[in-house]
Amino acid sequence: ANRSFGYNAASHETLFLHVHLDELALWLRRKLLELVLLADQKAGWNVSRGHGYNLVARCVELMSYAASSGAVPVAWHGDGGTLLTLVAMLSPP
Repeated sequence: ANRSFGYNAASHETLFLHVHLDELALWLRRKLLELVLLADQKAGWNVSRGHGYNLVARCVELMSYAASSGAVPVAWHGDGGTLLTLVAMLSPP
C-alpha cells in the first residue's frame, strides 16, 4: 500500500505485517506491547492506565519513507483509531 500526505506529497510504502504476526512471531507482538506500555509509563503519559495488557496491536506496518522535495519531513498524522503508537527505526540513522 502506498500513501501520500504532508507537505509536498511526502509518502511512504507500507507492508502490513499484522496479518501474519501472531502465526510467525507472537513473541514479537508481546515484546512490542511491553515496550509501548513501558514508554507510556516512563514518559508519564499514562494513556494505557486501565487498559494494560488488554491492549492489542491493531496494525503492524513496515514503512519505507520517500522524501518530498527538499528536506521537509513527513507530516504528523492520525488515523483516528489508535491509543498509542510505537515507532522503531530498523536501519541506521
